[in-house]
This record gives sequence, structure tokens and C-alpha cells, in this order.
Amino acid sequence: MAELKRNIGLFGAASVGIANIIGAGIFFVSGVAAGLAVPSVILSFLLAGFIAMLTALSAAELSSFVTETGASYAFTKRAFGRFWSFSVGWFKYFDYIAGGAAVSIGFAAYFTALFGLTGSTPLILVAIGLPVCFTILNVIGA
Repeated sequence: MAELKRNIGLFGAASVGIANIIGAGIFFVSGVAAGLAVPSVILSFLLAGFIAMLTALSAAELSSFVTETGASYAFTKRAFGRFWSFSVGWFKYFDYIAGGAAVSIGFAAYFTALFGLTGSTPLILVAIGLPVCFTILNVIGA
């Protein structure tokens, strides 16, 4: 079996890292945050950005010491052993599933509002349809 070529480059790696730290939730949370924190929303985002920067620097420092693949799993395995790394791995899967579901529901809310669709049925169909479409695109692309 042929091995995949590793040629992502610095810009691509930085883009993936920034996307993983910021995430898509900011596009859905910003409206709610602006409604709740009104004048302090800028301060809230600056504070969250600072914390995200600390997270990125911590991950960069860890990845310079732990060079094997696996990110959080590998870091936890090196520091605390197999049981805790197993738990972290499963919690990361849960995080991806819950985060993807939340983003899908947020997208569905914006999509149904944009096209004037009312009721819960269009919302549910769009929220389920988005991950299905992306899954099909990934399978075709792979």
C-alpha cells in the first residue's frame, strides 16, 4: 500500500492549528454573546483569545517534546499512563461528536431563518443533512 506524502507546509499546519483552537462555534456564539455581554463582548472575546493563545502555546511546547502522533492522547500517556490517556481519547471523540452536533444545529438555525423555513422539521432535517453531506464529500474525496 502506498504511503501518503507529507507536504502540508508551515502555513497549512498553522491554519489547521488555528481552526482547531478557534473552531466554528464562534460564528454561532457571537450573536448570543453580543446579546448577553453587550458592551463587554469585545473584552470577552479578547479574554477568550488570550486563553486560546495560551492553549496553543502549551500544545506547541508539548508537541516539541512528545513527537509521536496522537496529540492529547500521546501527551496524557506520557505524563499519566495508559488509563488516563484512554479516557482522554474517548472524551476527545465525545467532544468532536458534541461539537459537530452543536455546529450543525447552529448552521441549521441560520439556514432555516435565511430561507424562511419554520417549525422543527426543517431544522432537524438540515441539522442531520449537513453532516451527511460532508461525510459523502469526504468519502468521495478519499
